[in-house]
Amino acid sequence: MEMLIVVVRYRISLEHSQTFASLSKAFRSHPNLLVCTGVLIWDNSPTPLPEVQLPFPFEYRHTGRNLGVSGAYNCALALAEEKGCPWLLLLDQDTTLPEDFLSRMLEYARFHQASSRIAAVAPFLICGSQPVSPAIIRVDHAQPLLTSFSGEHERPAYAANSGTLMRVSALKTVGGYDEDFWLDYSDVTLFHRLYDHGMLLYVAGDLHLEHSLSTSNYDEAMSPERYRNAIAAEGAYWDLYRSRWDNLALTARLFLRAIKQWMAYRNKEFSRITWRQFRRRIFATKPQRLEYWKSQSLCRNIPAAGSEDYSLRNFAS
Repeated sequence: MEMLIVVVRYRISLEHSQTFASLSKAFRSHPNLLVCTGVLIWDNSPTPLPEVQLPFPFEYRHTGRNLGVSGAYNCALALAEEKGCPWLLLLDQDTTLPEDFLSRMLEYARFHQASSRIAAVAPFLICGSQPVSPAIIRVDHAQPLLTSFSGEHERPAYAANSGTLMRVSALKTVGGYDEDFWLDYSDVTLFHRLYDHGMLLYVAGDLHLEHSLSTSNYDEAMSPERYRNAIAAEGAYWDLYRSRWDNLALTARLFLRAIKQWMAYRNKEFSRITWRQFRRRIFATKPQRLEYWKSQSLCRNIPAAGSEDYSLRNFAS
């Protein structure tokens, strides 16, 4: 097996998942892919599917507790190691894959197999008409790369989990995903550590994926529970990985964000959550803030939570 495809499911029927529909179509069009790829369905839902039927071979795992995307991908990493598989293709349940996507990713895997400096290969993810990943991390936003770019990205950047091809040995080198960042910022923290170890992201500029993003509409799709978890992860990332000056800039940005949210959203709870986070960064010590984040990371029964994590794009407005 050259590539293990892992799909993280959370409270959605397989027939309503864009990802599983896309995989079925891809394997029908390219049945030869079944020889060199495998599929793992990791189910984070409270209850397992009573009967799983798909038109292609797969392995189904369910633990009865929500491990988040980080826990799911780490379990997939262990399975890939066990099977001697060098690459993991990460997917969530809301991504539409072009028919040739798997074939092209397999070609990229083979092309970069001997180049250990390339830790990941990522397509462009498009939400609506806007690119959201890969992106360069800024204090106040994530700046998506120009869709005309293709190749090795020398400067630190990150790619959203879904659609990204990860080298198994690279993940092992950095210790896998940080499971405290179980959902939001899981990808940001991972790529931060990959770059710290001298490994790079390769942008597959010829591949564009359509992705449904529940967090792009606060009043209609975002829940306060999800936002509370995400903003705590945001603060933890800056506390753990960024400079003092970056953290001061984030604190100022939170003040402005709370005002904008009060004016823009019908549900004022989002602004209140941001305001409380701003006060926490003013009056709480760093260890106290991280303790709050750890407690939030235990709250995993989030009504509107999917498996995507585009914290920088959506929470910095």
